[in-house]
Amino acid sequence: MKLSVCTISFRHHLVGLSDIARFAHQQEANGIELWGVHALNELEQGKEHVSEIIAYLRLHHLDIPLISDYLDINGPMLKASTVTRCFKLLEAAHLFGAPYIRTFAGQLPSASVEREERKRMASQLRLLADECGRYGKGLLVETHPNTLADTLSSTIELMEEVNHEGIGVNLDFLHIWEAGTDPVVADRALKPWTRHYHLKNIHSRSQLRIFDPHNVYASSGNREGMVALRNGEIRYDYILKEIQHADHFASLEWFGDSPYKVLSEDLTWARHQLHAYPCLPT
Repeated sequence: MKLSVCTISFRHHLVGLSDIARFAHQQEANGIELWGVHALNELEQGKEHVSEIIAYLRLHHLDIPLISDYLDINGPMLKASTVTRCFKLLEAAHLFGAPYIRTFAGQLPSASVEREERKRMASQLRLLADECGRYGKGLLVETHPNTLADTLSSTIELMEEVNHEGIGVNLDFLHIWEAGTDPVVADRALKPWTRHYHLKNIHSRSQLRIFDPHNVYASSGNREGMVALRNGEIRYDYILKEIQHADHFASLEWFGDSPYKVLSEDLTWARHQLHAYPCLPT
């Protein structure tokens, strides 16, 4: 198991990727998950700038395991703007050596999506996975509320519907727990498709609305209830023992205040959990 920090944690701070890379190296993280907006902004600063950052990342053995973005698959067919966005992200993934691009499976709860609409959305994900495959990249769908991957059963069904070797899952443990599934049960069920993990915690289930997109991305959004991995309702000691021998990355997805302090403490705590116990039997 490798641990990464997310540039989205610094979305309201005046810091660049080089600053985040320096912090990640100092904290002995293994990589950095790039938010799509940040990845494309780095590209706009020119090849020389990108080359300098890549050289720094390589020097300090920091990987970019994932570029996280939102590719629109709503509507009757794949939009030209979605394809264009995908190409830009793939260019960034190629330059930074990221093996995956992350997206959401639409913007509607799975229970409200009719069968034909679901087929169209699965078809569009398949087309996007084809495009990613041409660049040697994979496309990951995140388990997230109000998408076709908002429950364990719907996520499995979606993977089977898309039926593409280049499609996989970014398993967000909080959101699958939010849907009522034990995170370890979900991990075992989704193992054939899981390629990345998101780790975050919450003080109380009653506060889950703080992770709604309109709140979490707002600079003035409510942060009450966002807590360190070790402090919330989700038992990450239990989860990390289960996944410690996985061969992919887990990103600490912190949206709250004081990212340097919290991520530093979380990385130290998570490393201890990962190395303190033998792997649980499967």
